[in-house]
Amino acid sequence: MGNELSIQTAIGEIDIKTILALITNGDCSKLTDEQKIAYYMYICKGAGLDPGTAPLQYIALGGKLILYAKKAASDQLVKNRHLSVSLIKEETEGDVRKVTARVTDPSGYYSEDMGALYIGKLGGENLANALMKAVTKAKRRTVLSFCGIGLMDETEVETLTPQERKDKKEEANRLSNARVAERMDKTIEYFT
Repeated sequence: MGNELSIQTAIGEIDIKTILALITNGDCSKLTDEQKIAYYMYICKGAGLDPGTAPLQYIALGGKLILYAKKAASDQLVKNRHLSVSLIKEETEGDVRKVTARVTDPSGYYSEDMGALYIGKLGGENLANALMKAVTKAKRRTVLSFCGIGLMDETEVETLTPQERKDKKEEANRLSNARVAERMDKTIEYFT
């Protein structure tokens, strides 16, 4: 890879800039096809997901290629870890439907997270679908967060506005040096 600093891995040499893009903002675009497969398998293995069910998917978003969790991922996490998911609160504030979900493990440890969806002036079947999507979004976000999976789920990807995509990019760029270093260490450990 030229004169760039790189790391030799089991799947080839990966330059530091590619690894940094991957760990700071989830950009997989510079990985080779073989590396994308290896990264996919690594995430599945670490989360206890069956890659044969295609629980994750790559998507082009905001000029990056990111990996996100599909329904199969959250379903497997709930089943494999014996988690229970319940709704704590549902409310409509202005044009936004907000739903709070709680995930509890067998020991009683729990975590809560919220899903929100713009419903505007929707009516009929479109409103019903949006209300269900808000519930789904809350549940999946809570499961992924509880399990330490740092990926967006498909309901989040579908509902991002251009400004939210920009905000996500800025948020990724604000990662603390300690978190970047920690993620870099884990990524390097995996690839070596």
